[in-house]
Amino acid sequence: MIGARTGFQPERVQHYAVAHFRAIREKFGIAPESFAAAFRCGTGSGAQPDELANRLRESVSEGASGSFFYWVKNADGTDTGYVVKQITKREKDTLMSILPAYKAHVAMRNGCSLYSTFHATQCGRGGNVPARCTSL
Repeated sequence: MIGARTGFQPERVQHYAVAHFRAIREKFGIAPESFAAAFRCGTGSGAQPDELANRLRESVSEGASGSFFYWVKNADGTDTGYVVKQITKREKDTLMSILPAYKAHVAMRNGCSLYSTFHATQCGRGGNVPARCTSL
């Protein structure tokens, strides 16, 4: 996972079920520009490659999984409202298998749900090491 302490910088990122997650974010009232901006690094010649890593506040789950969670901060340190959770391949596969039903649920409830909100799922690769994550 990308993080100041881990030093993981993905060489490429695979985005899963882009259209499904876009529709889900729309039902939750999340504008595409707003979501993208929360994860975008600076632009121009002054952009730092590790800027996003510096905007992630890392935490380890106290639960059985021991997963890493990252609270995504704006450049000024304020909270974006997004959390990135490191997930296993099995968790990713499970999420992908229930995604159509989850999308239908969110659409039926018009974005009002007591379930956890899933906004995107990606897999970054640095060399041969995959790092899967989902945005909550």
